[in-house]
Amino acid sequence: MAQPTLQEVFGVNAAQTATSITLTKADYANNVTVDGVTYGGLTANSNNNGEQLLLAIIISALQKLTITNRLADFDHSIEIVNQGQDIVAQNATTYRRFVLSTRFYKQEDLAPLDPDDM
Repeated sequence: MAQPTLQEVFGVNAAQTATSITLTKADYANNVTVDGVTYGGLTANSNNNGEQLLLAIIISALQKLTITNRLADFDHSIEIVNQGQDIVAQNATTYRRFVLSTRFYKQEDLAPLDPDDM
């Protein structure tokens, strides 16, 4: 088996060169359902902030980087796990907190965590 492709993780229009990566916001527009949980899609505009874009990328990656896919193919080195949600209060405001855990796997003798090892 093989590691997930750039397009499987970042969207069908993802591309890269030796020095840059290009992502298309339209790849993140649709709602996504993973393991019975539905996540909203990105509304693309010229002022999307960093948190919006990061979450859109994480939700996209969540579709491919699952525990199930990793157990089926140990060439997959990353899994994103929905660990549920809870309610927290901060500064007299109540928030719903969504917990998505990212887990990285590499051979024990290859420390520290390094993107080149994935």
